[in-house]
Amino acid sequence: MTYQPPNDLTGSAAIVSGASRGIGRTYALALARAGAKVLATARTVEGDPEVIGSLAELVATAKAEGIEISACKVDMLDKTSIEAAVATCVERYGRLDALVNNAVWGVTSKFAALGISDEEWGNSFRVNVLGNYHFMEAAMPHLEKDGGGAIVNLTTLGARPSKAGAKAHGFPTYAVTKAALERLTTYCGVEFAEQGVCVNAISPGHAEYYMRDGRQPDIDYWGSPMVHLAAQRMPGGFTGEVVHTYEYGKHWGPEFTEAPQRDERLIKMLSYADEPFGYYRQR
Repeated sequence: MTYQPPNDLTGSAAIVSGASRGIGRTYALALARAGAKVLATARTVEGDPEVIGSLAELVATAKAEGIEISACKVDMLDKTSIEAAVATCVERYGRLDALVNNAVWGVTSKFAALGISDEEWGNSFRVNVLGNYHFMEAAMPHLEKDGGGAIVNLTTLGARPSKAGAKAHGFPTYAVTKAALERLTTYCGVEFAEQGVCVNAISPGHAEYYMRDGRQPDIDYWGSPMVHLAAQRMPGGFTGEVVHTYEYGKHWGPEFTEAPQRDERLIKMLSYADEPFGYYRQR
């Protein structure tokens, strides 16, 4: 179906961290298609421009579509690297209107609840909480300008209570740090409202299921909610909320005037949603 962004982001600039692949790549493309100039950050910049997995590919894809995405290498464990990325965006585009904290640590291996190393815990907190905090801290002086801006933090359904054997279970460092990020989001949503900045968190849902067999995330399904969040401003916008992608158009965001078209993989993925709480049924 034709991509119809719910908000026009023309004239704005955004940063998306962890944008070289997966959901971060989709968010960067969605924001750029909605009119924003996007600085995409990741650890992997160089690569084959025809193979997904590096910012080089993302920039090449954007160029072919006639939209604006540029690359910046960032180490989320390094505060100086994060601050430099924000400075690069402002220097390159003259402004910063939206920050998408998507980069993450701790989703590649499952762990038992006990016996996790201090290094693993430390890296999880340093990226998933402190790294995002440093991005917010560096971005705020620029987001306050020109009528405010938006911060969107990526959370997970795994931050909610889970059952043994469920897909959301088995990633304790990821779940705990994302729960902390949710609280940071709600706290800053209150703190930054007077400056015109909206701070919200969104869980993408079971994107891994959809992406089996090399399929890329559907840009209408995952991208439209992000564009909507990136356009939020105070007063009038909403802030300090934790929302779920699969509830977009039903419980938050603009209501659909007609049921959106979904492919078979999305329909099957959504069949696992246990509404209205955002858990996924054990399979």
